[in-house]
Amino acid sequence: MKKLLLLLFSLIAFSCNDQLTFNSVDFSEVVNTLNKTYTAAFDVAISSKPENVYSNTYELIDRELANVKLDPNKIRQQPQAEIVGAFHTTQITSANLNLSFLNQNQKTILIPMLDKILSLSDIALADEIIIKFNDQVIISSFTTEEKFQLLSISSGVKASINIISEAVSKYGVKLIGTPIVSDEGGDSNNSGGSPASDTGGINVPGALQAGVLGLVTGAISGGYAGGTGGTVVFPIVGTITGAVGGAVVGGAIGFIGGVSMSIVQDILFSKPKYSK
Repeated sequence: MKKLLLLLFSLIAFSCNDQLTFNSVDFSEVVNTLNKTYTAAFDVAISSKPENVYSNTYELIDRELANVKLDPNKIRQQPQAEIVGAFHTTQITSANLNLSFLNQNQKTILIPMLDKILSLSDIALADEIIIKFNDQVIISSFTTEEKFQLLSISSGVKASINIISEAVSKYGVKLIGTPIVSDEGGDSNNSGGSPASDTGGINVPGALQAGVLGLVTGAISGGYAGGTGGTVVFPIVGTITGAVGGAVVGGAIGFIGGVSMSIVQDILFSKPKYSK
């Protein structure tokens, strides 16, 4: 009986240690690192000349996150037809995106989050969506690589929401496609994604869609480039395959570049009317 109990205890201990080894990566620290890096990248992108947005973003992420040999110009110039496939629409949703850089299980958890973000009427709700998504990813049975890839996407979304809010405060512009406060102090709602040049503000749905398009562009390009380069070392998570590492870095550059270009364009149209 004692031997049986000892054997049972040993099996339980081995199982626990194995689980601890599998979960040895502190994913909360991973999220913090990604958020910090992508926020800094947005600051660089927003302050760059349009022709330098992608290259400057790449340099920062390459320096702070991982060294993946990518061509920023390819991320910028990918034809939209390759991103949305056979669909011809101005409304970007997860249903018409080429998410081939993810496996089916990753898509199952990511698609609902992306759809919620893309359909938000109030970006103040984004944080709650992202937190729930991160928690779901972290406690899942995904591999470290799979978790890292998904958390990179959600961190980029969070950083984009923060930079949009900062731009509104800094430049005195409004948000389009989300509830805002009018000049007279009353509530108003410029929904429907109207062009920012017409109403003077940042087109939030347009910026996020531009970011998601850039994410797909960059992830596909980066995954292909990274797949030819062996492995990549990232902070905290360590070594991951080159294809996944390339998709993470490329996706981040594309997302940040897409959102930033959209925001800058909206600010330039809006600034004469709403600048402080």
